[in-house]
Amino acid sequence: MFKTLFQFNVPLVLVIVLLYYLRARAVFGSIGRDALWIGLALFAGIQSTYVLNKALDVREDSINCPDETILPARRKPLVLVSTLIACLAAAYIASFPRLRSITAFAVVPTILYLMGGLKKNGFLKSPCIAVGFFLYIVVFPALMKSPLSFHDFWTLMLESWGVILTIFCLTVLLDVRDIEGDRLAGVKTIPVLLGHRTTIFLLVAALFLKAYHDVSQHQMSEASNATVFGLVSLFAWRPRPRAYFSAFLAAELAYLSFCFIRQL
Repeated sequence: MFKTLFQFNVPLVLVIVLLYYLRARAVFGSIGRDALWIGLALFAGIQSTYVLNKALDVREDSINCPDETILPARRKPLVLVSTLIACLAAAYIASFPRLRSITAFAVVPTILYLMGGLKKNGFLKSPCIAVGFFLYIVVFPALMKSPLSFHDFWTLMLESWGVILTIFCLTVLLDVRDIEGDRLAGVKTIPVLLGHRTTIFLLVAALFLKAYHDVSQHQMSEASNATVFGLVSLFAWRPRPRAYFSAFLAAELAYLSFCFIRQL
């Protein structure tokens, strides 16, 4: 069961949704009905997208994790069901007038990714994913509270650089995990383009700088999380098994769950 959850990136999706709920609670003081249902729709939409990606990334998976490759007979039903769920989730979120345009904007990079457009440019893939998740985690709650001007959007983006950086580093670290399969399949991720050790060096430097900034702002919980993330990245200097990265995702999910429960 746990292997299946990690196979379809369920822990990663739960991390994103928990970050959204934590942000929504910070914005509204509590999680109302609309925020709750939007979070569930986000889970359904993001999760179905990862299932779609899993069904389409057969070549890479046959190298990185051959025991997790989806059998041909299961691919078509998975694609059909996942596409339907993703469309229903997007339609539900877009039913909120303030979220309509930003939902359409967030769907575009998702479609480009599934079509392979972002995978052909490694320097666009991870930033686009990070910005997309930033829209879900930060912009959605802000828009639900009040309309945002163009200036407000960029101000919010600058203020939330830590969230964007953390998600960016997480996606790049998972690309480090899949570097061999991506290289052989011709997928140009950042680790493939820069190399394993250069990527790890940049990740560790960015995360430790974030931890230093968090300490200077007396945000000790965020600093601790960034430090642990940096150490996990540092120990990935040498190739690690997939279980190593799965254990980190599980630990990150447990940490965010604790933060969420503590604030109830």
